[in-house]
Amino acid sequence: EIEERETKIRRSEANLAEAQRLSHTGSWAIDPAMTKIFYWSEECYRIWGFDPAQGLPKRETVWRRIHPDDRDRIYRETQEALLQKRDYKVDYRIVLPDGTVKYLEGIGHHLFSAKGELVQVVGTNVDVTERKRAEQALREREAKIRRLVDANIIGIFIWDFDGRILEANKAFLHIA
Repeated sequence: EIEERETKIRRSEANLAEAQRLSHTGSWAIDPAMTKIFYWSEECYRIWGFDPAQGLPKRETVWRRIHPDDRDRIYRETQEALLQKRDYKVDYRIVLPDGTVKYLEGIGHHLFSAKGELVQVVGTNVDVTERKRAEQALREREAKIRRLVDANIIGIFIWDFDGRILEANKAFLHIA
């Protein structure tokens, strides 16, 4: 029975690790009394570029990987959430040792004792770098199209299947 339970636990842990890898979501837990990380998922190691063979990273080392322009804001937002005893969600960047910049969405949850003392902080980091880059590329394409339409060098119009003109630039309106 104990072996069967251990097998189920190992299978469950493997499934969780695979789900985190697929969704680019790492999870972590911090002991605030000792101000140290005591749990760091495999996906957290991958996202943040740490080597699991080196053991749990120190909070200070993790903090230094946060983009310098985002550190103060993150500190303020997380401290305010702690004072208000509420969860927090922050978007920020990290910089890996090779200079790679990643965009993360972090969520933190504070666990309090019955006396109201902070016992533990648990959270997730989702790597949203691909989405952020796709959004930026889309904005750049939209801006390029807008510049072309607004340039008034050539007449441009957009119509629907019924032949109604939905949008036209000034050059087209001067032609028509």
